[in-house]
Amino acid sequence: MTRLFIIKDGSVMPDIPCGEVSVKSYPTNAGLIWFGIDSTAIENRGYPLDVGLEKIVKIWNMNQLSFFFENSTDTVALLCEIL
Repeated sequence: MTRLFIIKDGSVMPDIPCGEVSVKSYPTNAGLIWFGIDSTAIENRGYPLDVGLEKIVKIWNMNQLSFFFENSTDTVALLCEIL
């Protein structure tokens, strides 16, 4: 099963087992979004995701992800393979 999550600044990641996750920055965003796996994302640490770009990662639980938004009104979409 696949599930879509919409993530905003300050979102808490749910405790949901998963496999492959597509992390996509909205094309209307104004800044970079940094995301971390098994570590807290902060500016200049983690994976940078520019406006409209996508990264696919393999993780075992959604709560492994963390995000830092340069612009607090930006959004990320997560398309997750739920196990």
